[in-house]
Amino acid sequence: QVIDYLQEQGYRITTVGDLLGHPTTVENYYGRNDHRPVQ
Repeated sequence: QVIDYLQEQGYRITTVGDLLGHPTTVENYYGRNDHRPVQ
């Protein structure tokens, strides 16, 4: 019900992978455009 309501309000439901562009390496994310490889 919550997702249906949010979509009716104009929200688009997406995944974290979609938001991050499906990264293929393991990285730590510190903020937008600030991600570094795990060492």
